[in-house]
Formats: sequence, C-alpha cells, structure tokens
Amino acid sequence: MQVRRPSFLTIYFRSLEEGDFAALLRGEVRVTRRFDPVAITLLDREEHPLTPEEMAALARLPEDWVELSDVAAADRPEIARLATRGILLARSTSPEPAPASGTDGDNPADERRRRDHELVSTAWDRHAAAYHYTSRWQGRYQALPPSTHEVWADPSARFDTFVSAHGTPVPTFRERTPGARYIDLPAPTPDGALFDLLHKRCVTRLYERDVDLPIEEFNVALHTVWGAHGYRRMSADLVLLRKTSPSAGALHPIEVYPIVRRVSGLEPGLYRYDVAGHGLELLRAMPRDHVAAFVERLSTGQAFFATAQVVFVMTARFSRTFWKYREHSKAYRAVLLDAAHLSQTLFLTAAHLGRGAFITVAFNEVDIDDALGLDPYREGAIALCGLGVKAAAGDRMMLNPSRYQPGRSHP
Repeated sequence: MQVRRPSFLTIYFRSLEEGDFAALLRGEVRVTRRFDPVAITLLDREEHPLTPEEMAALARLPEDWVELSDVAAADRPEIARLATRGILLARSTSPEPAPASGTDGDNPADERRRRDHELVSTAWDRHAAAYHYTSRWQGRYQALPPSTHEVWADPSARFDTFVSAHGTPVPTFRERTPGARYIDLPAPTPDGALFDLLHKRCVTRLYERDVDLPIEEFNVALHTVWGAHGYRRMSADLVLLRKTSPSAGALHPIEVYPIVRRVSGLEPGLYRYDVAGHGLELLRAMPRDHVAAFVERLSTGQAFFATAQVVFVMTARFSRTFWKYREHSKAYRAVLLDAAHLSQTLFLTAAHLGRGAFITVAFNEVDIDDALGLDPYREGAIALCGLGVKAAAGDRMMLNPSRYQPGRSHP
C-alpha cells in the first residue's frame, strides 16, 4: 500500500481545560490547559484529533506517494492508522480483484483520492478552500419561537438582553478624526427612477402565503438578474457574457436554482434556470406545503423566508472563475462578490416590480448541494435569496423603516 498527505491538509490546536482529579482528592482544585492537534483534510466533514505520536509521524511523512513498507518502522503503525481513518490518502499497488456481483466497486479510499484530485484540478487557493469547506453547514435548524412576530414588533427588549450579555455594539457612526478639517456637504436630493428604487430597496421577511406571483414578473426577474444580455467570443474556446451585474473577468460563474412555491402557471418544485436558452428545467416536483418545509429546513428554520413565492439558490461553478485565477488568493472573494452583485440587482428589480426580496447566508450548504446533486468541489451553494408578494398588513420585521437625514436625524 502507498500513502501520502492530502493536497489540502490543515492542522490546528484545540484548547482543552482539564481538572486534576488527584489534586481534587487532596482537597485542591487545579485546572490545567492542554492543546490537542486536530487535522482537517477538506475531504470529509469531520475533524480528526491526533495523538502526539500521529502528529510526529505525519510531520516526517514525505510529500509524495510512498510505500508504507518504506516508512520508518517506528512511524509505520501511526501512518497505517492515519490512512485507515482517512486523514492520509492510500492506494493499493497490487492488482485488485474484480468487484463481486451486485457491487459497484467504490470504496472510501477511492472517493477521498477523487475529492483530492477535484480540489487540485479546480485550482482552489488552499486558504480559500479551508475557509469554504470548514464554514459549510449541514442539518442546522434554529426554530423561531411562536412569538417571533411580537418580538419583532417591539425588539428593544430582545436587543437590550443581547447588549447586557455581550456589551455595547460598535458605535453606529465612526468618530471624526480629531483635528481634521471638516467640510459640510449639502444633502443631495437626486430625482429619477434609479434613486426611487434605491430608496425602496429593503429586505422583506413577511409575504402573502396564499397569493401567486405572476409568472410574467418571475420571468422578468430571472432574465434581468441572471440572464445573458450580451456576449463576446474571446477565442475558439472562451465566450464572455454580459449581464446586468459585474463579474470578475466577465466569467459569471453563478448559477441559479429557483424553488417555486407559488408562481402562476408553474408547478411547485425545484428548478434550474438555463441561461443559454432562457428556460427552466424541472428537477423535482413537490407539493406546495413540502416546498415551504424544504426551504425552512435549508434556511436553518427561518420560517418567514419559507413563505416567499419563490426562493433562489445561487451556486458557483468555481472552476469557471478559478480557470483564469488559478490558486489565486482573491479568486474565492471575487466569486462571493459576484453573488452579492446579483442579489442587489434582485433587490432593485423587486423594488421596480413592487415586490419583496431577501438574501441570507444562514443556510445549510451541504444539504442544498446534496439536494441538487452537486459536487461541491466544482459547484456549490453560496447564497439563498427570494422574491415574493409583500404581506398586505405590512412588514413588522423591517429593520430600518425610518428615513435618515444627515445632520438632522438623531438615531
């Protein structure tokens, strides 16, 4: 058997406090702190504690494939255990028997090598990859209390409690620089459709449950926000698109998967928006109440978002951007900004249509990727946003309803 370290291996030291039991029996209270090494390979969803012996053996292991028999005898048991636990990559050098009838021949070692290859071939920057894969959620659910609407109607008690627990927040406005010359600017009053839309832009949390969004408005939103509006062929293999939002290198890696709850003329379910043909692929039909439950689960229990008429899952085809910006320390940040630009365009489009919109990054990426059948090393979910019919009774959960006027408002 041959072994090697994964291409993306992160080790950190976890701080643990322990009581001294022997001292306690003597009537003394002693607490000691130790730091245990923990390995993260990015090839699974687990953290792997390491013993001091495993840590030392791992540090002495060559970077390339090596025969286990060539590893120092003292390190061999630890290296074998690391391979068995999936912290190291392993492959057999002897001919393997054909899979038994009724099996597919897949095994965890093969899958880990495949994932390692995907990370390298997609040209991830190692620091961005560590952040992306260690920050993904699965199965998180924070159910909101039944009195959520009442709390949001008068949130002062809620935030007073938060302040008492965590201290006062950073001031609303940054303090002026002492001694700096200050120039008062007249507050502008620009006029026009764009400025009207910017003033109307807001996050909506309350939607009409039993009202359809007209398919014409849904169609406008899809094409305006995610549709292609121009192109340029740069070479025989590379075509760049023009959309209504900017993108790093004009590569536009963001895909969108609408989860339709109530859109006139559309069956409830999970779709993929095909930009090339401006059409929809129905991936999974669902009963309407199942759609709401599905969105609530994906959005970690944010039930108010589950009432939106349509929720858009934005994913990134990472290899689209990383093809140009290879192992670039800013490439992942550029992908996130691409999604942010698109969300602002959705907000402006919603304001133009007189509809509500939202965006959240509090969602279960792993569950979404699994539901869409995505290989997260090449394409993965990075944002959740939505569009819908605002509640006729108004949105008591709006965070910033008061107009601010420089020099005159006193928040």
